[in-house]
This record gives sequence, C-alpha cells and structure tokens, in this order.
Amino acid sequence: GICSTDILVFRFENEPLAKFYAHYFLTKKFNDEILKTVTGQQLPRTSWEKIQTIKIPVLDLETQKMLVAEIEILETKIAIAQQIINDAAAKKQAILKSYL
Repeated sequence: GICSTDILVFRFENEPLAKFYAHYFLTKKFNDEILKTVTGQQLPRTSWEKIQTIKIPVLDLETQKMLVAEIEILETKIAIAQQIINDAAAKKQAILKSYL
C-alpha cells in the first residue's frame, strides 16, 4: 500500500504478481514518481488521482516470476552477508579478549 491521507490497497490476481509489484513499489524509481505527486509542507500527501497517472510497467507473468526469483536469491545472499557483518564485531572482540 501507499500511505497518503488514506491507505491505498492493491490486490493482485496471484502471488507472482503481488511479489513482483511489492518489489517494484519499493524501488527508487517508483518512489521518485510518487514524490513528484506529493504536495504540502507540514503534512505532505498525495492522492489517488495523482498516483493513478504514474506509468507502471506491465511484464508478462513468466518474466515477473523470473525477476522475483532473482530478487529472492539476492535477498538471501544479502541476509547472509549482513549476518556475517553483524557477527564480525563480536568475533573481533572475542579475539582481542583472548589475546590481549
């Protein structure tokens, strides 16, 4: 969903569509398009009328499935790398403690 003065809910016909567009809606490109529709200084907001003018790519289902699969593989790799980073400081401290 996109939060505005309302919450806009997008419902999809199937899981691959939902996953693909969930990833798409989190992209910088889409966010930049949303920001172009925002008005207001203290309470910035947009509207469905403005959002519905944004062009959203429509890819065939097989391409969407392929892209989602690639994204999920990369997200797994990122999570593993992040866990290594998170554990590194504790491992460093353990080494320093045992030798110093």
